[in-house]
Amino acid sequence: MQKASGRTLADIETLSKNFALHRMGEPEEVASVVLFLASDMSSYVDGIVIECSGGKFLAQNCDTAWVEKR
Repeated sequence: MQKASGRTLADIETLSKNFALHRMGEPEEVASVVLFLASDMSSYVDGIVIECSGGKFLAQNCDTAWVEKR
């Protein structure tokens, strides 16, 4: 993921501290959500936003959630 994002390992470690899970997500974790939504197991899911963010917005102050920290 580091190579794909264009960020250094230090950048990723700093950003990860802002997530409730204290780590960046893996592509397979997002793919699991997509697979669930595309499967029959989600047949009763309707009109909901499923956030796959590792708790990013739970761990931050809402006033500064969109401000990039440098």
